Amino acid sequence: MNYDLGDDIYFLKSSENDDEINKLPEIICALANSSGGIVILDSIPEINIPHEIEYSVQELADGKYALHVQPLKWNLRPAMIHNRVYRRVEGENLISGRYARSVMSMDALSFSRDDFPVKAMLDEECMNEFRDSVLSLQTGYENLNRNEFFRRTFIYSGKYLTFAGALMFGKIIRVCAKVNDTKIDAYNIWRAYTDILPRMTQKLSDSCACALREAFINSLLHSDYNISRLITITIKPRPLRAVIDNPAIIRGITRNHRLEKIFMLSGISQCKHEGIERIKSYDPNFKLEQDMLNFRVKAAIRLEGIEALPEVIML
Repeated sequence: MNYDLGDDIYFLKSSENDDEINKLPEIICALANSSGGIVILDSIPEINIPHEIEYSVQELADGKYALHVQPLKWNLRPAMIHNRVYRRVEGENLISGRYARSVMSMDALSFSRDDFPVKAMLDEECMNEFRDSVLSLQTGYENLNRNEFFRRTFIYSGKYLTFAGALMFGKIIRVCAKVNDTKIDAYNIWRAYTDILPRMTQKLSDSCACALREAFINSLLHSDYNISRLITITIKPRPLRAVIDNPAIIRGITRNHRLEKIFMLSGISQCKHEGIERIKSYDPNFKLEQDMLNFRVKAAIRLEGIEALPEVIML
């Protein structure tokens, strides 16, 4: 059987009382609501699953069967079994009630933007810097030509530029940092990370710089760029703090998954689970405030360093 290392594979044990086989519709539904996957089982029983779920059966050499489940298209999510929503997270089934239907549908719509082809003028200098960064950290990309490299690093899907690629290297967003009346702008995520962030952190203590970096990355990954493409970072006195204002409503999962993969490949973000914990260990009073009317989130983090305001950022 051919499969990718990233495939979610579920081995279904045979059972005389059919307890395991009875789980099959739920497992198929969970895989389809997520990224798809494969179920290995001894036989193929008669099962009732939602008609919108696509799957195929492959007979294996050892007499077992592989049931390949395709991920549902975003506009068909989520499929439900017995009025419950099943989905897979890190190899485990999660179960939610009907209330999850609208939430998962909105999530699926957000996920689709990662692959949606867009048109944007790209900054070649930024793309070259990104390529150098990936090659210095990752193996297996050295012999790829330019086009294949950017397909393998999620900037392109086929021959089309992805939404995440446009955010990284195009000119479709604006990140603005300001102290009093002095400000600096960036028009893509790569330049915001390589230009604005170093200027903000160079005068801060190591622990403060690390926490501010994590807060900034968190805001980029969780922003809803369909609402607005403006992110602002403002340094405020009394007490000295940085306020990051970005478009979003807080969700429990990363909103921009393809962007997250790009971040990890280039070394912007090494671990997706520890960021908020590192911020809170530095600033126990750190909190996120939601503006439900304007669909924005503000994160305020205290600053400490060698210099006092307004020389924290050298613009």
